[in-house]
Amino acid sequence: MESWMLFWKVIFFIVLALFAILSVWVTIGGFRDLQYLFRKMEEEQQEAAKKQASQT
Repeated sequence: MESWMLFWKVIFFIVLALFAILSVWVTIGGFRDLQYLFRKMEEEQQEAAKKQASQT
């Protein structure tokens, strides 16, 4: 019975560690995607302003 408790403790901590690593990975990736999104939005806005200025 004690060996099963040890087994599940090890499994639990492995899964917990993987969860923590993946959480950090996804969070960092999400911030990078947000930065990219805002950069693209700024570029599109500047491009639209240039296009509008050249038409008038």
